[in-house]
Amino acid sequence: MLLAYLFAAAPGSNANSVVEYVLAGICAVGQHLQKLLAGGIIGYGHLGRLLEQRLHALGIRASVHEPWLDDSILPRGVPLVNVLSSNVVSVHAELTDRQPWPSRHLIGASQLQEMNEDTLLVNASRGAVVDIEALLSVLESGRGPDTILDVWEGTTGTAQAFDQLHKDYRVRRELAGSSMAAGELDVEPCELLSALGCDLRELNT
Repeated sequence: MLLAYLFAAAPGSNANSVVEYVLAGICAVGQHLQKLLAGGIIGYGHLGRLLEQRLHALGIRASVHEPWLDDSILPRGVPLVNVLSSNVVSVHAELTDRQPWPSRHLIGASQLQEMNEDTLLVNASRGAVVDIEALLSVLESGRGPDTILDVWEGTTGTAQAFDQLHKDYRVRRELAGSSMAAGELDVEPCELLSALGCDLRELNT
């Protein structure tokens, strides 16, 4: 019996689930929902674009860093250092070694030093965009941002290393693309929306 396999590219097909995961994470970790006045987005593809739209609908100003796109395309396009000063920094860059703007270890030791200790860092893009060794090092020193990792470099031992830390964090392997992923963070995405008095119909248009 012959079996036929069909393959199709579906970029952005799980973007809504990832964005819900990020929003649920803002609710679940610390007091970041109450403090969220400015969001920072790294990468402006399907995910970054949708997250910016959702934050805008919620009345939250978001700055965007995406060097591969012309500034005229970006809403409030800024250098990376400006994004790092945001209350929440959400990483959605593709992983590339292409010059002149490679993204491998884009968030490294020096970038982590730029973040405030009360910042929330979310990586739901590619693990190697964030230098995991540098992140663990700064968190082990007792400072660094609260952290949500959906992806990371290395093995499951990385998640175990986070168990030794005292910072607030969530480490789950590649759940954000699932429509049930937000539930894994023990918070309903609608809690965020209702807390801000948002009309769900507006967000889905």
